[in-house]
Amino acid sequence: MQHFRNKKRLLIGCVLGLAVEAPALDLLYGHYELHTDYTPEEGWWMGVSYNQNNDFNDRSQIRRLDPEATIIVAPPVSKKEITSAVSFMGEVGEPLWLLPQSFEEGNHFLGMRIIIDPQIFKSRVGDNYSSFGQGSVGIRLLDVSGTGPDRGGAFALWENEAFGGNLVYFNSADGIDENDDLPILPVGAHSHFAWGFTQPGSYAVEFEAYGQLRSGEDTSIRQTINFQIPHDGLVTSCDLSLLGDAGNWALMLKDEDASVAYGDRRATVLVSEEVNGNWEVPFTIDAAGWSPADRIALSETLAASGAATSYPEGVELRLVGHEGPGDVSFTAEDITYYDSSNGLDEADSLSLGDTTLSGHIDFTAEGIHWLSFQAMGTSQEATTSQEPLRIRFLVNLAADYDYAAWADSKTRMSGLSADALDDPLADYEGDGHPNWLEYFMDAAGASPFRSEELATILPEDGDGYSQFIFFRDLYQDPLDTSLPRFGIDYSSLLSGWSELSPANPGFPLQVFETGYEMEGNARSRFMLRSLRIENSESTRQFYRFNYHDNAN
Repeated sequence: MQHFRNKKRLLIGCVLGLAVEAPALDLLYGHYELHTDYTPEEGWWMGVSYNQNNDFNDRSQIRRLDPEATIIVAPPVSKKEITSAVSFMGEVGEPLWLLPQSFEEGNHFLGMRIIIDPQIFKSRVGDNYSSFGQGSVGIRLLDVSGTGPDRGGAFALWENEAFGGNLVYFNSADGIDENDDLPILPVGAHSHFAWGFTQPGSYAVEFEAYGQLRSGEDTSIRQTINFQIPHDGLVTSCDLSLLGDAGNWALMLKDEDASVAYGDRRATVLVSEEVNGNWEVPFTIDAAGWSPADRIALSETLAASGAATSYPEGVELRLVGHEGPGDVSFTAEDITYYDSSNGLDEADSLSLGDTTLSGHIDFTAEGIHWLSFQAMGTSQEATTSQEPLRIRFLVNLAADYDYAAWADSKTRMSGLSADALDDPLADYEGDGHPNWLEYFMDAAGASPFRSEELATILPEDGDGYSQFIFFRDLYQDPLDTSLPRFGIDYSSLLSGWSELSPANPGFPLQVFETGYEMEGNARSRFMLRSLRIENSESTRQFYRFNYHDNAN
């Protein structure tokens, strides 16, 4: 049996503003419905909903979410493999993101709900309609589009049968036709199915709800429901483009095979090849823009704005920081441009124009490495990047490295004794930040973790909402109740604390953990998370971040 050894907390307070019209929502896990309404007075409505009191027999507590502003994001636990039982979606062993028919902790529990009073629709019987019974409607699959399908990804919906096998209703893997039909959903239905996707990216899934009224009139509604299957944010080569536009700078990390571009701190380079005692990874760098299928934390304008075009007299990229054990160097065409072994200064710089530089990056020690760059234009009017442009490398480490691996890398980098960071609840620096918090924030893109960077997790007011904005790493934080984990409690009176978790996720537009991607059209391994608060009056709320550890 596992027990909580301790809960370490960081307490922060903020004052909440008035709510405004809901911005876009990412739904990461929870019990939601693909919801269809019909009344004779209002006609059809179709979208995503949930019940505020978790009683799905209580219509008065339904909260309907704008389908145009709602994205259902596949959480980490949803990533599986295709088995023989679901080989209708692809080859056995290939990736499958599964939102299951039965409850799974940390995943979506996504049903179909029909809120229609009895005796308004006829009941479908085979291919005909009858006035007997309470009535029913059907739902068809009309189209599946987006960057996921563009990569060859498929969407399917099926029902697990009691004695084995699956009853498949929708499956875009074999094309979409009249067979992609769920013909009978009784009025008042609350039915669960399995939902599957086979490639990362966006999925715009268009449905049609249809039926025949008691008057004999056929009626229907079409609606698109948006899903997002996150990219894993892992690359095995360092392909970079320096971007610059009107004083905005970015160092874009590219995955050309997947047609994905990552902005600052949104991806990790895996380094696994040992060459002559060093760890080596290939790199290319240019100052050209790019228009990939998916952008992570990069606006379309900035991603296309190569610095060589914005600053035709040239740009420079300096290496201004290396956080990690050992040293790092960049070599191309027998020229070493960066070398941390003799300290970093103005000589650790390269000039970029309209050409591409190719070479390799060498690390002398395995572990977690952060490289920080500064970009500047060479013309008199050109600007300099104010914030460091950062890239994270894992040298001979897996993406799901644990606390012990972080502690080992940190102690070797800092020259600490081997056991200095053994206790995650201690504070080796004495700065008020426990070791576990530095571990999580390092994985979440806030490294090197210093006091001034606490703003990464402090409240930020936007669009009339008070928000916490921080990164959650999909490898270090599985978003379920396995240990160790990173959680959040909230309270209005510093008593009666409630923890946000898969068992108590809160609700969208109220106290709830949900995504907030300000730029870009896809999510990555580092998903920007925020707590949104909706209140009719200004209220003080307090939050504390919990680290749950365990002992045998």
